[in-house]
Amino acid sequence: MYNQPVFVYSLNQACQKSDWPLHKFECPALVAHAEKRGTTSESDEGSSEGTVGTVFVPSETVRALGRLVWLHSREKSNSVKRKEFELLESHRDKLEPSSPQTISYTRLGHALSSYVSHGAPDTNKLLELRLGSAKDIVDLLSKFSANAHTLSTPSLTPIGVALSPVAALINHSCVPNCVVVFPKASETKKVPNEMLIIAIGKIPPGEEVQIPHTLGKQKILQERYFFKCHCPNCETTSLVKTPYVDSRRALRCASKSCEGFLPMPRLDDSKLKRTEVQCLQCNIVCTIEPPAIADAIRLGEEGLERAEELQFSDPERAFKYTSNLIPMVSRFFHPSAHPLLALSRLHLSLLISRLDLDRSILDEAIRAAARVAAGISAVLPAGHPVRAVTYAELGKLLAVDEYYPEGQEPPEPTSAQLDPKANLTWVAGDEMGIPKGFERLRLAHHTLMQARQELLIGFGHSEEGGAVGKEVTELARKIEQEVAIWRKAGGGKRPVSIS
Repeated sequence: MYNQPVFVYSLNQACQKSDWPLHKFECPALVAHAEKRGTTSESDEGSSEGTVGTVFVPSETVRALGRLVWLHSREKSNSVKRKEFELLESHRDKLEPSSPQTISYTRLGHALSSYVSHGAPDTNKLLELRLGSAKDIVDLLSKFSANAHTLSTPSLTPIGVALSPVAALINHSCVPNCVVVFPKASETKKVPNEMLIIAIGKIPPGEEVQIPHTLGKQKILQERYFFKCHCPNCETTSLVKTPYVDSRRALRCASKSCEGFLPMPRLDDSKLKRTEVQCLQCNIVCTIEPPAIADAIRLGEEGLERAEELQFSDPERAFKYTSNLIPMVSRFFHPSAHPLLALSRLHLSLLISRLDLDRSILDEAIRAAARVAAGISAVLPAGHPVRAVTYAELGKLLAVDEYYPEGQEPPEPTSAQLDPKANLTWVAGDEMGIPKGFERLRLAHHTLMQARQELLIGFGHSEEGGAVGKEVTELARKIEQEVAIWRKAGGGKRPVSIS
């Protein structure tokens, strides 16, 4: 593609052509960065820098910021795009000199200046790009940090960052009525992966449009984004006098037969070694130890951070972290609570990545997916894209041909199981045995249909639920055919669906 030893691959010629007006500025910067990093042992971006083969590549944030700078350098000072960006909130005046955010901006600003200067920061080049002062650079970084969204695939896998001045106007809430997605439903659209704002519920006239935020800890929201969430979930605990438990901070009831919540005790009182709380569902009184819970949160968060760092570079070690931590944290927390839910989601992704090499872990992966579905459904409303994709993952795992050791045969369905009116007896989150054979296939179809309904909400009916919605619809159709063939045959082994 180029004479220089750096390659950028496009999806197709159309993408390459549409991207060229910006990439012609990016190309020499990438080459210069690779050459510079190839001759020095230091990195301007710390651990955020990656490699492709043996070529050093700037982080997604630096590359996105570079594209933003080059885009604006081509715009006239009174252009609509430039005015939209200038009107974005930056919170620059709220930065403290010694705050972690300021330190991060200093490091990121140096990395960006070097990148767009094709080497060491060049004052003249920065002036040409309208970054003539430290104030200009901090203002750019602040606006980008406060207003950017995660760019994701249709299945919500993060692949970069995106900035939309229109979407940036929407405030955040733990109880959103809209979501930001990239459904990529139609192959005929000129924009292959456009950002959409989808309403996931009815929005009465006059009600504020709000989208979700991914960080549940108020301290992080305040430090990084300079806002405190005042949604009903975050305010209820302090406003209501009746017992209430936020499912994101819920403890597990001591009764194994109960799925109820226990309220989180105060963890900042060093004198409180033991206390009694009542389950809101079965009403039994449980004795809990706040210091042990605080330790579980600390160990869980530290382990989660380390496992996330290792999930791509050393997935085996990441898997050991999640495998060891989940049983310990599960003793205290409900599947919906932090950090257990985040650990469970990471553990599931690691299990799925191992399935091709080890089919014997299929049932373990299904149990993990069911735990994640139980946790997510307690936190997110029906139709939320994350919840919809979670059910899609569970349904697809249930649809996979079962693993049986050599010499074992799958059970044949009984006449009672083949009855169309037979009930499904297993629910997401049940730690007991997973249904086998015909019952599992029925459960897969049921789960996929639930996923499809929520995908249509979360990714849009007009988008047919996005790429994942189309995939789930087709898989559910094939399973429905298998179920019909199996019933008609009156039993036997699992049939092959008609394509």
